[in-house]
Amino acid sequence: MSKSFSSKNELPNTNFVVTVLFILLKENPGKKINTEDIAFKCFQMAPQKFCWKTKPDLPDIEPARRGLMIARNKHQWVYGHRASDIVKEGWSLTDIGIIEAKKYLNLLVADEPLMAENNKNQYIIKYLSRIKQNKFFKLFLNEQIEENLSIFKFHDLSTLLETSPNKVRVNERFQDTINYASTYGESDILLFLNYLKDHFPEFIDRNILIKAHTKTEKAKNKIERI
Repeated sequence: MSKSFSSKNELPNTNFVVTVLFILLKENPGKKINTEDIAFKCFQMAPQKFCWKTKPDLPDIEPARRGLMIARNKHQWVYGHRASDIVKEGWSLTDIGIIEAKKYLNLLVADEPLMAENNKNQYIIKYLSRIKQNKFFKLFLNEQIEENLSIFKFHDLSTLLETSPNKVRVNERFQDTINYASTYGESDILLFLNYLKDHFPEFIDRNILIKAHTKTEKAKNKIERI
């Protein structure tokens, strides 16, 4: 059950960073968001919560980093990991993370952030258009998918998502696609993806993705300490 908060300063850091991540993903469609960028945006929106204690005019990455860790490992609201290589790190929201972020969005911004026309990602737009041409999506829209569930295989899911038939890749791409569809207001695609998630838990499992990123982060941290 969600707690009620009357201001952004009352919002726990974990919920705060998840909501900020939602805003940044909306502003940067198709991109994973770097830890430093999340921390800086948090500092801009609530400097007293995300600043150095000794130098309050400077952003502190640690509260945001801890918030992301809790959001991933405890709640499964986000997926991704922090790394020393900025190119290889980044964060995004899971399906339940999007729902959680929207609960408190009004505490951080007056209206849901709008995407600038020149910031639209043509690759994503075309990718979502191709999903609409998929035979299983069309069966879903025509309410004929129930009688065809038995022929839907893991290979069909990876083909739909245009990725290799690897469980980690498929689950990451699945969550990415939920983000894309949410960003671009593709409600039919969201309904279709939720239908697949409910009917094929052996294929679509958020735990697979969370564990993979946690393992990657631990391995990278171990190498960096050597």
